[in-house]
Amino acid sequence: MGMQRITSIFFLVIFATTYTDLGQLVKLPILVQHYFSHYQKNPVSFFNYLQEHYTYHGDDGDNKEDMQLPFKLAVPAPSLVASLPSAGQETIETPPVNQDTKFFPPISFVASIQVFSIFHPPRTVC
Repeated sequence: MGMQRITSIFFLVIFATTYTDLGQLVKLPILVQHYFSHYQKNPVSFFNYLQEHYTYHGDDGDNKEDMQLPFKLAVPAPSLVASLPSAGQETIETPPVNQDTKFFPPISFVASIQVFSIFHPPRTVC
């Protein structure tokens, strides 16, 4: 792989883990370790463990560890706003409007109710 490609992938990974929730995937080993500690105390399926910890979960003495689980808390993502400096105050002049100019063409088409009605008999198209 070329150096540009490696650099691009590096910055893409940094961006994805910083500005999205993909960085939470790093905490998956904590989730597994926490599950096994609960499993030793009370054998429960992994699905029930997830349901217990990610829906309403009362304080069972390990609230500090529970808050370290992935996707448990919303991670604030910083916003990035870039703007270019202006060259000074800009004024926009509107062109003069000629009163004789017509903006809309005259209506020369009168629609018939039968043409636009959806309740009409089927027609054959040749």
